[in-house]
Amino acid sequence: MRIAISLGIVIFVSIALGYVFHSFLGFIETFILATFLQLLAPTIWNTISKHRQTIAQLEGEINYLVELNTAVVDCPCGNHQFEEIIVITDNTIELTCPACKGVYKLLPSVKTILTTEPLDIEEDVKIGTEL
Repeated sequence: MRIAISLGIVIFVSIALGYVFHSFLGFIETFILATFLQLLAPTIWNTISKHRQTIAQLEGEINYLVELNTAVVDCPCGNHQFEEIIVITDNTIELTCPACKGVYKLLPSVKTILTTEPLDIEEDVKIGTEL
């Protein structure tokens, strides 16, 4: 039923546009053009909307990652804080303090921290074979 109503509205609008612009393009040509545009426009609109939603989602993910990798570092002079995106690479980040005009390099580093208690598997095997 909804399809019939939608097609009825498309045909009615196409007939109305064909009648209004019959002296410009002709009734049949305007009717066909109006019908084609009415059927094509929702597809184009939905595609654009989906791409905008995808772009907004990706921007949100990028902003989240930037927030995770942003660090606040105090300048040695104590008058300024650097807020920079830190990426672990071979390159260093050079910054100039606006307060003391000193040029500083930020050297990101990675440390290893043991978060679990290692098991001695060989000792467990010996205990199991003695029983």
